[in-house]
Amino acid sequence: NQSNNLLLTCSQDKSLKLWQANPLQLKVIIEHPHETSYVVAACWNPLGTLVAYCTTENMINIWNVETCTLVNSFLIDCAAS
Repeated sequence: NQSNNLLLTCSQDKSLKLWQANPLQLKVIIEHPHETSYVVAACWNPLGTLVAYCTTENMINIWNVETCTLVNSFLIDCAAS
């Protein structure tokens, strides 16, 4: 998110973190733990208000970073052809 100097990370600690990126430091401003599986990928929507992230349980979750709420979840069938 370029307009607010925000950095989004996902990790094997099962979390999604939103960081404030200032010239001299990085500071976690929101930490969204995912309790049951690893978060393997994440991306912003074009407005920088929503984040979509994927887990190792084949879930895609949509998270509102302004309200810190889960908007929607989708289970994906990775075996479908």
